[in-house]
Amino acid sequence: MPVKIPCLIARRSVLLLLVAFGFFVLLPFWQNANNNIHQTDTDSSLGLGVADAIYVISLPARHDRRKDMEKIRLSLNLSWTYVDALPSANPLVGIMMQWITLVRNRPPYLTRSDDSPSPDKTSFSWPEDAETMNELDFWNVDPWPSLFGVPISSSLQPLASATQDFTIASNASKLPEHLILTPSRVACWYSHLCVIQKIANSGDSVSIILEDDIDMERDIHAHLQNIWPNLPLDWDIVFLGGNSPACPRPGAYHRYLGHCWSNESLHPPLTPAEHHYASIHKSVSPKCTHAYALSRKGARRLLVHLRYPPFAFSRAIDQAIAWLVESGRLKSYSVVPSLVVQRKVSTSDVMVGKGTGSKWKDRLTNGILQDLETSESS
Repeated sequence: MPVKIPCLIARRSVLLLLVAFGFFVLLPFWQNANNNIHQTDTDSSLGLGVADAIYVISLPARHDRRKDMEKIRLSLNLSWTYVDALPSANPLVGIMMQWITLVRNRPPYLTRSDDSPSPDKTSFSWPEDAETMNELDFWNVDPWPSLFGVPISSSLQPLASATQDFTIASNASKLPEHLILTPSRVACWYSHLCVIQKIANSGDSVSIILEDDIDMERDIHAHLQNIWPNLPLDWDIVFLGGNSPACPRPGAYHRYLGHCWSNESLHPPLTPAEHHYASIHKSVSPKCTHAYALSRKGARRLLVHLRYPPFAFSRAIDQAIAWLVESGRLKSYSVVPSLVVQRKVSTSDVMVGKGTGSKWKDRLTNGILQDLETSESS
């Protein structure tokens, strides 16, 4: 049986957040809703041949998904850690939604080298501690506005997702669904941040984060061991997916998409791909968080940005990371073609009411669950 241990979030920082909001009444809810980690008991020297640790983010109620993830784990003889995701109905999500609303009442002025800050607006600049080696808390509360005594609204209006550093549309009702900041997206951000903070403060050199709706190539271990030595020493994040000929881009050039609507083969491979093996490319704008690897340094850099207001919880986390990659804040690389894909066979926990989620769907050559389903149906 898995061993349950508490998620290693800095309690002091969470308490500071609650003090800032004046929401002491919600502390019991936080204690009961605290993420839990469940360690599997399979012994494996290295996760997929390259990682010291693998984490799977999964809602506790999704027994169907954990059952399928166990099939993958046992098939590849892996050891990984299940992290209970934060449900969107948890009161903590309401706190964060309220904070986002209040922060946006003081929109930041994006400062450039040739700009002068406006006196009536909060200037926005990226954190200066991205390279710090000190232990990092879950929350960065110092620059947050004073919110003591502000009550939680019983009904929060839909919020627009931010784009770029911090650009927000004026009318959320006219935006497409993927640009609406929902409680599910805020909860998803929080769940990933919990794991990233643990990795940032660990001694592990490489860690992999997975979501629970994925399938893997049966020979993923061989692919990763073949391409991993090609990575530069200063890499931050590697997306374990890429181009798929099953998903052509509409238009005359018939280019192929990977990583959920991004052509990750736009840049040449770091080294020519060997026969039958995937290649690794400098990332363009990968927009999925179902499978990615982090170096310890990369986890620290990512945490510093994702916890930093007002960027924190400003949009879907995959859109946030994609922007950090596009804008050069992260040193990111993508594996092409996909070695891990989203299955899109069960109801999405993030795009609520949208069935299995977005129309994006990638394919594998010899997916573990894909092959099991084929054999069971024959």
